[in-house]
Amino acid sequence: MSSTDPDTQAGTSGRPEQNGHTTTASAPAESADRMQLDVEAKGGHSMRVLALYCPSSSDENDSGFDPPDSSNVMHLSSRPGVQVEIMRGPTLDEFAAKVEAYRPNFVYVSGPYSGLVDSIKGSIGPITLEDKPVTPGEVMTALDGVPLETVYLDAAGQEKVAELLRTKGVSNVMFWSEDPSGLVAAHFSSIFFSMLALESNVTVLEAYALALFATQAHVGAKVDGKLTMPNMPDLLTGPTDDPDGVTLALPDNSSVPPPEVPGLDLSRGVAAAVEGWMDVRLLAPRAELRLQVAGGSSIVDAGRLSYLGEAVRALLVLEARRAQLVSAVPPERLPSHLQEGCTALTCQVATSSGATVRVVLGGRPAVLANQQLVEHALRQTLVSW
Repeated sequence: MSSTDPDTQAGTSGRPEQNGHTTTASAPAESADRMQLDVEAKGGHSMRVLALYCPSSSDENDSGFDPPDSSNVMHLSSRPGVQVEIMRGPTLDEFAAKVEAYRPNFVYVSGPYSGLVDSIKGSIGPITLEDKPVTPGEVMTALDGVPLETVYLDAAGQEKVAELLRTKGVSNVMFWSEDPSGLVAAHFSSIFFSMLALESNVTVLEAYALALFATQAHVGAKVDGKLTMPNMPDLLTGPTDDPDGVTLALPDNSSVPPPEVPGLDLSRGVAAAVEGWMDVRLLAPRAELRLQVAGGSSIVDAGRLSYLGEAVRALLVLEARRAQLVSAVPPERLPSHLQEGCTALTCQVATSSGATVRVVLGGRPAVLANQQLVEHALRQTLVSW
């Protein structure tokens, strides 16, 4: 996104979301001509991930079947503060010993994938080690005594294990209440781990919601002319005594973190604390996003495209909600349609994935002189597009 013509109409420009009641507060005394930037990467919550892959029986697979590998989980290694350990087909005792020694707070278990000649989508079986199904009691014993926060049971028949984990206080448990399709499971897990790795503050609930929408855009099937969605994994989350207290929602502008401005009381919102906040505008009215959708012709469907559009919007929110201000300088010429008493800055911004964009931000000089307020205004306006 860029601002190529500062003299475009102001009526279509973005603005920060108002939060609270409008009052006045003392403004920073610095000049908005040029600011020194203090760009600092902040790591999120540390995560210790243990991934268990159950081996498939070779006599059940078609010779052309290519099961998913561990690359999905390895996406997380790019997230700051994350450690990933992978086990492939250990004994139950070896798995339990690893859990005790490594003490993960996130465990992912993938059941054995099988690709039969008569099933192009493949399937996932129950948790199996040494060619024997692992019982719910054995799973719970292996996971006992570690500070688990999230368990992802990517295997068939694990509803009982999920219920037991919740009673033990595990905050997030993902499982399949119905036998999963291998194709759907692989698609979902790939998106889930990619989203969780995007930036250090993406939550399990946000990654789950985005993976749900994106998967439904690609793997549904038409039955009698109607789009039918496949089975999806369930997520048990939130307080164990109030399982319905958490609402599934894609990331939106409400997830933009508040600015950290010393000496400023933001308890009633930024607009109530900063005089002139509602005059801030993003001056890029011609900005647009064009996407090329690749896939079969079935993707051109109102239902699928609706899911895809919501997923893309949520992805853009994740990109922009913690964007960092890289540089801010006055433009070569001020936009002619600025409000009286306002000035402008040409801002270079780095998004969560490292992409850079350049936009023009207009507002009161006292507001634009404060780096934290400028950064917050950019985040608010960019996620609102």
